[in-house]
Amino acid sequence: MSEPVLRWRAERRGKGRAVEAVLARHGLLRRPYAVATGTAFGDGFAARLGAALLELGPGFAAFGRYLGSRPDLLDAASALELLALPDRGAAAPPEIVRALLAVELGRPPEQVFAHWDEAPREVRFLVQTHGARLAGGEAVLVRFARPGVLVEVERALPELPRLGAAFAAAEQADFPLPAAIDDFRAAVDRALDFAAEADDLAALARETAAGSPLVVPRPHRALSTSALLVVDDLAVQAVTAGEEAEGGGDEARRLCLAWLHQALRGTVFPVEPEGGRLLRLPQRKLAFAGGPFARLAVTAQNDLWAYLLAAADHDPDAAGSHLLREMVRLEGADEEQLRLRMRQAVPFRDGAWSAAGDTLAEQLFVDWRFARESGFRPRPALVPFFRGLFAVAAAARALAPGRDALREAVEELRLITTVDRVQQGLEPDNLVPNLERYAALMLQLPQKLDDVLTRAAEGGAVERRPAERPQPQRMPGVALALLLAVGAVLILAGYPQRAGDGIAPFLAVVALGSIGLWLATRRAGTD
Repeated sequence: MSEPVLRWRAERRGKGRAVEAVLARHGLLRRPYAVATGTAFGDGFAARLGAALLELGPGFAAFGRYLGSRPDLLDAASALELLALPDRGAAAPPEIVRALLAVELGRPPEQVFAHWDEAPREVRFLVQTHGARLAGGEAVLVRFARPGVLVEVERALPELPRLGAAFAAAEQADFPLPAAIDDFRAAVDRALDFAAEADDLAALARETAAGSPLVVPRPHRALSTSALLVVDDLAVQAVTAGEEAEGGGDEARRLCLAWLHQALRGTVFPVEPEGGRLLRLPQRKLAFAGGPFARLAVTAQNDLWAYLLAAADHDPDAAGSHLLREMVRLEGADEEQLRLRMRQAVPFRDGAWSAAGDTLAEQLFVDWRFARESGFRPRPALVPFFRGLFAVAAAARALAPGRDALREAVEELRLITTVDRVQQGLEPDNLVPNLERYAALMLQLPQKLDDVLTRAAEGGAVERRPAERPQPQRMPGVALALLLAVGAVLILAGYPQRAGDGIAPFLAVVALGSIGLWLATRRAGTD
């Protein structure tokens, strides 16, 4: 055997022993390794694992943060522990930064920017960010991969499988560590593809209406490359603590609604909306200010929206059916076991971040982990959705710990979706051909409104159970009043004018709704 191969093997053995020694020092191995005197660690597995990963270096710590974004792999409380690991790296010296920018821009940064901040604005493990100003005075951010980061990742990747001993010692021998390592490497590649991030920001901006609460930073394409991204600096507009104070619950709900709307009705959504990538702006606006972003196929959006609605309606059987459409069945997968566990799930017992464990987010995270433990794996496109929803739910929890902000956002999006369908039915080209379907929709609308108001009054905290068949409604007067109110809202919102028929669509609302209610009343009277 050649000498270089022998040296390589000796080096690998040395690294392996070093990893095992750190894991043992934090009480993560069953073998009789000596624990360093005076070493203190928390009681929980996630706390000890996080401390060990920090000691092992930035590549290991970055993998720990990635695991912390996967509530389908860990219980929610453990995921939060790992997600709290610091996301930081060593800043590159100014001369290296200037050389890197000169290669990407084709000239030194001082010839491109009227002002350049040599001190970095932010240094994450993967990305380094500097502030600058263009010749026209616009404030911009310049992002690039932190020099040397890929070397650190490549050094850590071969040693990450050794963490399997720690999961085995914690009685998690079935933890899918190899798949998680592969997903981590793919996530690193996505996060460092700045050309794709520029495309995603542009797509997000195109979908943001003039009156939307969402603000998107503009990418400067002429200055951006696959390794460099220049975008507007929205931080100069950000609201500081104490400014434009509002209830944390309202802000948390708006955050969840904006993210859900983009993930399930848009084309791109942010995967890591936290820290400096999530900004509060004046006039109650929010900004998803940075990547990485992801996309879902329309079929996946429909399945996930149906899954969220079923989960919010406490219908575990329907929720399981929709969720499994976006999962991959592994060998030995047990669908019946999953359905049974979802019916019997109690989040505060099965792994949540609160003592009550009664929020919609906590229920979803338990579902995802149960699916993994029952032999199902999310499709690759589903993993960013899991990560993004977890990040948003964690941010909403920090803003309003006592509110079920995700449930409130789902109910609001449900109502928005229903009203949008009504608006589409009011369009002249759609109204006549779809009279029957439209009348049925109008008949359902009062009940949907009543459901939303009831859930809001009750706080959404009820025992999860299979959905019961709804009973016939015998309140035509209340329902008609709701129909009239909806018609008035449509007029005030300008829907008739946009439809081009003046008051006619409103009269159609009342007429069709009244016919539907009359038929429903007659049917109820014969029951």
